Amino acid sequence: MTTSPTIVAPEASLTHRVRAAHCYRDSVEAADTEDDLLQRYTPLVIRTVQRYCPALPAGTDLDDWINIGLFALVQAWRTYDPLRGASFPHFARIRIKTAVFDELRRISPLSRGDLARRHELEEAIDQLSQELGRPPEEPEIAARMGLSPEDYGRLLDRLRGVVFESLSEPAFLASDELPSRELADLNQPGPVEQLLDRELQEELRKKILELPDTQRKVLHMFYFEGLRLKDIGELLGFTEARACQIHVQAVSVLRAHFKRIRNSI
Repeated sequence: MTTSPTIVAPEASLTHRVRAAHCYRDSVEAADTEDDLLQRYTPLVIRTVQRYCPALPAGTDLDDWINIGLFALVQAWRTYDPLRGASFPHFARIRIKTAVFDELRRISPLSRGDLARRHELEEAIDQLSQELGRPPEEPEIAARMGLSPEDYGRLLDRLRGVVFESLSEPAFLASDELPSRELADLNQPGPVEQLLDRELQEELRKKILELPDTQRKVLHMFYFEGLRLKDIGELLGFTEARACQIHVQAVSVLRAHFKRIRNSI
């Protein structure tokens, strides 16, 4: 990739051109070759892949997934357009994550049973939320579904890949680490889309504040601080498996809420 000046359309605003120039200078110009790119951004690939380890098949070779991420990194470098307004690391993370989930869908497609159980879980959560006026606790959901606490825990374990898969679907969570917000940044939505996005983000913030304290902490550490579930578990005093269960529970509550909103529109 060369470092020749980017040609900007005459109608582009000065602010847009300045922002694009800074993005180009800060994130792409130093990576003149693929070797330079890999040296600078391999840690980004590793961090991104490690974050989604719980979604990967048991016994998986992490190096294989890192290689998929590295290939996506190179593709991102070749197609990056600073005029889109996103920094290169931001753009690359999207491509790396998309590549991981594309491969995950290819080798381990979601079964109809998994999707049906997720639907049952979200239905139970939605019903209890409306009845109780608050997000339900795990024992309440287990009782509604006719499951013992142990069976409910196994259900959460089973659904963790399904919940991570849902992160590739648009507009049920909004943060810099999720596709709904990232794709909006890249596609430069119009005023109506921006208004809807702000309303969804506000609704998301309100709903997160209603969650139990532990669930709020797990979501915050994972999505906003970028920690792995293994690290979150160590910080909060439980295992990675339990951190995964709490994550599934919290995301399922949010999905159920936003699904009801979507269905009411």
